[in-house]
Amino acid sequence: DFEYIVTDSEFEALILELDTRCRESILIVDGDQIPIIIARGAEIFNPLLDVSVEDVYNRADIKMYEYKEQIKRTMKNNME
Repeated sequence: DFEYIVTDSEFEALILELDTRCRESILIVDGDQIPIIIARGAEIFNPLLDVSVEDVYNRADIKMYEYKEQIKRTMKNNME
């Protein structure tokens, strides 16, 4: 796990950059190409919802697991 705290203007650019770099990255093990996949979750602090940074972290964590399930479904569909 790792966390970033960024301004609103950096948020979308950071997510796009992370997704792009992961799609373009391949790990080679014993001659086999293995795509690098990172399940990530991101949220923006909302003063109407959040009392602490932990509130934001918890929502981002939920999004990470939702994204992870999306990745699994996509991979399964690509294998069929």
